[in-house]
Amino acid sequence: MNKTIARVILTWIALTLAACQSHPEMRYTPEEYAKLRGIELVTTPPTRHYELVATVQGFGGRYTTTSTMINSMIDEAHKAGAFALIPMEFAGEGRHADQAKPVSGLDLFVYSEGDHTVTKGRAIRWVDD
Repeated sequence: MNKTIARVILTWIALTLAACQSHPEMRYTPEEYAKLRGIELVTTPPTRHYELVATVQGFGGRYTTTSTMINSMIDEAHKAGAFALIPMEFAGEGRHADQAKPVSGLDLFVYSEGDHTVTKGRAIRWVDD
């Protein structure tokens, strides 16, 4: 009986670990994941001309990390054929003007909508000058 319980527990642990590894957006920081996908994360106002490819968004539940949501946006940008991802702030649709503290870095992609945290950005392609 003890061997059977031990096998069940080991099988359960193995399946749990395998399930976690099947979601690459959960294993990497947004910076690492963007490099893997060939997407540039732009966290300062762009100085080059660009064209909009798509608006991408990440939603999460109460326990979803911001990094996971940003990585989901990177996946969407990659599928759309974008070269970079910029926050809505840089696309002229800022949502951080009313916040007391200045926002920078990856936090530019994050805002609250009701009781949910949302990440939103623009998937873009650079336009040659």
